[in-house]
Amino acid sequence: AEAIVELRRVSTAQETHPLARPTDHLHTLNTLALCLRATQKVEEAIEIVKRVRVNAVALEGPDSLLALSADENFASFTYDVGQIEDAETMQRSVVERRRRLTGEDRVETLSALSNLAFYLGHRSNHAEAETIQRKLVEAHRQRLGPKHHATLTSINNHAYTLENLNRKTEALAGYEEALAGRVETLGEARPPTLITRGNLATLLAGLGRHAEALTHQRRALEISIRKNGPDHLDTLIAKNNLAGTLQDSGNVAEAAPLYSEVSSTGQRTLGADHWIAAVFDSNYAKCLMALSRFEEAERLLLAAQPRLVQKLGLHHAHTKKTTTNLIHLYEKWKRPEDASKWAAALKVQ
Repeated sequence: AEAIVELRRVSTAQETHPLARPTDHLHTLNTLALCLRATQKVEEAIEIVKRVRVNAVALEGPDSLLALSADENFASFTYDVGQIEDAETMQRSVVERRRRLTGEDRVETLSALSNLAFYLGHRSNHAEAETIQRKLVEAHRQRLGPKHHATLTSINNHAYTLENLNRKTEALAGYEEALAGRVETLGEARPPTLITRGNLATLLAGLGRHAEALTHQRRALEISIRKNGPDHLDTLIAKNNLAGTLQDSGNVAEAAPLYSEVSSTGQRTLGADHWIAAVFDSNYAKCLMALSRFEEAERLLLAAQPRLVQKLGLHHAHTKKTTTNLIHLYEKWKRPEDASKWAAALKVQ
């Protein structure tokens, strides 16, 4: 918050001072946008970075470092608000310009490729993402060594994509390597370590190794609450993942209040229209179904479904999962006509 206040002050001074360079003002605005995004003021961050992009292109051209930085920020911010197709489109443009300007193997190009693969994965284009990420792992190992932060990040990201491609043995090895390296080089409380620990736990749960998964997830949640606070998105994701494993292992009664906290906090902090909040609601609804609380589950799912269609598209995995939850809800609720309606919708997806 203090940084935002100071950056606003500097920006105002640069905008009015006759000797201030326009590019310095744009750099300040770009940094301000990043700080706003970090405090979840994404809509304001998007408006600022749009301004930076337009002025950077006018002053220095579309291939300038400032314009490229603004474009990457714009892609990241639009992803935050669920406009993933727009993020992918912008990031492809950044990758092509980086390749043309600096070459295939420069750090800037590799970073841009990593971001592109991330967006591809979230649009369920896992095959293209895996091809990019495999090359990134090889390039980072060769250039930076096996324990470098960028290498460990690429290994973690590649493992995530392998998991989505159902190549779980390879994914498990990747997560384990990335976690060991991050604990050794960063410590267990740093955000990248927590992310990898959470990914590993989710995969272990999917393999039926619930006790191991719960150990990792409880540790990750404890650290995230201490470092980030109870309302931070990373904390909500950690709590959601813990609730999922508890439910999968048969402990629905313990999972339900965790899901409830995640759902209510997500709607309050992210906004009711955010796609991640909709995913949280869908997960909570599935738990409510297991407790035969059908009316509450229906309300959550019917609200989440159109938000996911709007933000992620009809064919996205999260949208399909919510449709599947609606089918199961009505089957359990003995409402076959409604179940059939959503089953027909799923065939289109």
